[in-house]
Amino acid sequence: MIAFLTSERSRDLGLLLIRLILGFTMAYHGWGKISSEAGVSGFATGLGNMGFPLPTLNAWAATLAELVGGILVATGTFFRPAALSVAITMFVAAFVVHAENGFSMANNGLEYPLNLGLVALGLALIGSGKLALKTKFDC
Repeated sequence: MIAFLTSERSRDLGLLLIRLILGFTMAYHGWGKISSEAGVSGFATGLGNMGFPLPTLNAWAATLAELVGGILVATGTFFRPAALSVAITMFVAAFVVHAENGFSMANNGLEYPLNLGLVALGLALIGSGKLALKTKFDC
C-alpha cells in the first residue's frame, strides 16, 4: 500500500483529482455568470460599480477564464496557460474584491478565492500529470 502511495501513478491520480475538482468548480462559477438572469452584463455592472476599468471586457475575461479555463484545467489541455488564467482571476477576486471583508469565507472574505488561486498556481507549477488530454502545445 505504501509503495502505491509513493509511486508516480498515485501522483498522477492525485493531480487528476485536484484538476477535476478545481476545473469543475471554476467552470461551474463561469457558467453561473453566463446563465444567470443578470448574465455577464450584470457582472460587468458590478465590476463597474467597484471601479474596475473596462468592466465589460474584464467581466468577459473573468467569465471565460473561469468557464473555459476550468474545462481546460479539468481535461489537462493547454494546461499551464489555463491554470495561470484561473490563478490570476482568483487572485484579483481575492485581493481586489474580497479582501476588504477579511479572511473568513463566512464574511465573504478572501479565503475561498485565495485557496482556488493558490491551488491553480500550484498546479501550473507542477503540471497536469500523465492522466491528461495533452496537445503538442502542452509542456
